[in-house]
Amino acid sequence: MPRHSVHLLCWNHARYLPQAIGSLAAQTARDFEVVFLDNRSTDGSAELAARLLADAGLPHKIIVNDEPANVATNINRMFAVSTAPLTSFLSSDDWYAPRYVGAMGEAEKAHPLAGLFYAGGFIHHDGTGKLQPVDTSGHLSGDLYLPLLQRRDPMFFVGTCVRREAFQAVGGFDETLQIDDLDFFIRLARRFPIQRVDEPLVYYRRSAEAISSDVAWMVRGWEQFHAKHKDAEGADMRWWMAETYRAYAAVAVDGGQRALARDLLFRSLRLHPLSGTAWRTAAYLLRRTLKRPRASTE
Repeated sequence: MPRHSVHLLCWNHARYLPQAIGSLAAQTARDFEVVFLDNRSTDGSAELAARLLADAGLPHKIIVNDEPANVATNINRMFAVSTAPLTSFLSSDDWYAPRYVGAMGEAEKAHPLAGLFYAGGFIHHDGTGKLQPVDTSGHLSGDLYLPLLQRRDPMFFVGTCVRREAFQAVGGFDETLQIDDLDFFIRLARRFPIQRVDEPLVYYRRSAEAISSDVAWMVRGWEQFHAKHKDAEGADMRWWMAETYRAYAAVAVDGGQRALARDLLFRSLRLHPLSGTAWRTAAYLLRRTLKRPRASTE
């Protein structure tokens, strides 16, 4: 039985698979398997992945969905067919440094109580090809429950590695949520320490196509998350949701979605009428609205 299972989730990422699977073939530690799940791609991803994994000589299992499913459902499906003590999650447009598997195995042995491990890395900007180092200055180890709940970004969410018993103890990912990763990390952090691996091991691809650029979708996701965690101890979740609305209102202003920005600011001020940041964002919206070019009368 392999010590480590890398779960590679793909949807129409055939163009990125050579890099992702190539990074797995280049791992310095070899005691791992790959579980590849294709989320009903239409670009031949499943066939290409099967060929690349076989050519690389990597032990692997392939799952092809009959119908597309959300990320949480797919992660749970991959976990169900693996048996390794350690599991890592990798989107097929991201990739690992050669030491990733080895470093996670070392961390598992050095920190037997930790339930989850994460590393630093780089953000790859798809449009320019620029690599931006992840800011790790605020990253922590130990009890991360409150920092995660308060969204203080105490860790890098991409390329995390979890102990099998910790995943099972918290019931895996919540398939009803859009913001499923933070919810999973918070539930896990309530029961297990989280350990930072102080190496840049993960490459995260950022593109304009990312779902996080859809403001309305993200807001719905955070509303679901708030409904689940609104009574959590240790954080003012009413203020938290008000600030979430305000932050996405600012994003909507920058994107020219002024009607959406007004709606989000109304929701923010309804929860926290005295919020200075919300009123400043409202002033920003007003300035941008007044600067909007007038239609020609000619």
